[in-house]
Amino acid sequence: MAPSQDQSGHWQGMRTFVVDGKDKESETVTSFFLVPEDGQLLATFKPGQFLSFQLDIPGHDKPVLRTYTISSCPSAAHLEEGAHYRLSIKREPSPKDNPEVPPGLSSNFFHDHVEVGSTLQVGAPTGDFYLHEDRIGPVVLLSGGVGLTPMISMLDHLVGQHRRRPTWFIHGVQDGNEHAFGQHLR
Repeated sequence: MAPSQDQSGHWQGMRTFVVDGKDKESETVTSFFLVPEDGQLLATFKPGQFLSFQLDIPGHDKPVLRTYTISSCPSAAHLEEGAHYRLSIKREPSPKDNPEVPPGLSSNFFHDHVEVGSTLQVGAPTGDFYLHEDRIGPVVLLSGGVGLTPMISMLDHLVGQHRRRPTWFIHGVQDGNEHAFGQHLR
């Protein structure tokens, strides 16, 4: 039974989503496109918010809970055709200088086991770090590595709104192989 939704599409608890697409953004970051299995509307969200996941990872007795930022802009959730949430997840290996530390459990699960057609249990969008659209001052977006995911959502939203709001986006990466969304940003 699907959870009930309010008028904005938000739901309580977990809801089943299907992975509708998967794109490699860099050597370590892959985007996963999620659509609701029940065919209902996606919940609205603010640029910068995240989704919660309840993951059934092989070898673990209990579901693993994780959160990932929505990297698509809010308008992508409301397109009549192709409405989706995009998550852009970095594969986290064991640290090179400390290989006995295990690699990222859920990020590696996404990269190694989640394919187009996979289903995931997802909580509604939430979070207090988001673009405040009611403000008129300049916007400074500052990020490093995969920390650009909320910034991409915010930047794409600002561009899509055609607002004349001064915006600076400053982003650092280890090298060109790590630069997710490099072509998109150019």
